[in-house]
Amino acid sequence: MTEDTKVNKEDEEFFAGLTEATGNWFKFAVVGDKIKGVLTGKREQKGTGDFPDQMVYELRLPDNSFVNVGISVKKTFVIERLRHATFGQTVAFVFTEEIPAKTKGYAACKSIKVYLGEQVDPETVKVGEDEDPFGE
Repeated sequence: MTEDTKVNKEDEEFFAGLTEATGNWFKFAVVGDKIKGVLTGKREQKGTGDFPDQMVYELRLPDNSFVNVGISVKKTFVIERLRHATFGQTVAFVFTEEIPAKTKGYAACKSIKVYLGEQVDPETVKVGEDEDPFGE
């Protein structure tokens, strides 16, 4: 921790009873990894470092928590299939296989399948990057 991010005694009292929020990104680590939820948001995120630009799909899980699923914009076949998804619809992602890279030194490609289910929450509204979800 750097000097300017240390928690002092006053901060400890301020944050009493709270826990630090954790990231909510789903990672396709091994073949067979899958996630299913209700689509509640979609946005484009610019890449940083070695990470390319991606489309981020926000899903509400059965326990009412939210998770972000990032799909590289280079995966046009996945992005195309997701154009048919609507907010409030059940969406599932499955990491089905790794395809060896054609170029030596590059990582294998992760093959992701998309499944679309029923419209379970027609009242779900998209909250975009430039919209204020709190109406302020």
